[in-house]
Amino acid sequence: MRPTNGSSLPPFIRSDSAFWKITILSAYRTHIACTKEIWTVQNTTSLRYLQTIWDFFAKDKQAYTFVPTDPIFSLLRQKMSDWRHKFADTALQALRSFLDEKEESEEESRQLVTELLVKKYYIYAEFDEDENGVISAVRPFCSQLVSQTFARHLIEINGKNYELPNLQPPDKPIAALALAAAAVERGVKTFDIQGLSLKESAFSADHWSNTTDFFVRHLDLLPQSKWNKISNAAKVYLPQPCAARQARKGKAPIDEVEEDLQLNWRDDDD
Repeated sequence: MRPTNGSSLPPFIRSDSAFWKITILSAYRTHIACTKEIWTVQNTTSLRYLQTIWDFFAKDKQAYTFVPTDPIFSLLRQKMSDWRHKFADTALQALRSFLDEKEESEEESRQLVTELLVKKYYIYAEFDEDENGVISAVRPFCSQLVSQTFARHLIEINGKNYELPNLQPPDKPIAALALAAAAVERGVKTFDIQGLSLKESAFSADHWSNTTDFFVRHLDLLPQSKWNKISNAAKVYLPQPCAARQARKGKAPIDEVEEDLQLNWRDDDD
């Protein structure tokens, strides 16, 4: 089936494509990112979110009641698929940059990538090994790789919060961060130092739903204070205009079944 294009949308949406893309679609992504419906958004969820968003932002434009058969939902599924794949692309770019910054030999880079996979150290801001061989890691989901990948989501929502009545505040983007962390794991697992190429492993539910579900279980337990730290770590990687806008608003290969991860969150100021 061919992707839905703009010509099948209601005329009042086609006549203002900027409003659709910058406001409606960004707000939709913002709120879907805070659900646990990572790979497939349920029709009831999609309908409720879109209708609430439309009623709030378009109340002065045109009243409209969406129904599940509206072509706009096919377009939303396509856009959300694109959104998910951007995490995979960004994670690979982040890994390339990370290794380039190290300026190490190919063998040293291979060793570093191997170490990152040990107990998922790639998600931590810092990890170190003491003289007894005991490795400690702090601030999960604040690593350079995860933060840079998660920043892709903040860019996609135009650095805005989109808090709306009748919907939960979008302050815990569980789906977005789970995708970012899983995309980084995909990059680390399949990255080939020789030639800086990726051995194919589709970033899809078939291959990565276990990993995203694994991260969701842990992200769901984090208090808001930790989410604020995660968000602030990602904002470092926003393009300057987007970062400045947030500052003005004061807002701050194949999947495997995982064992539970004991997240060790220690901050310098705790």
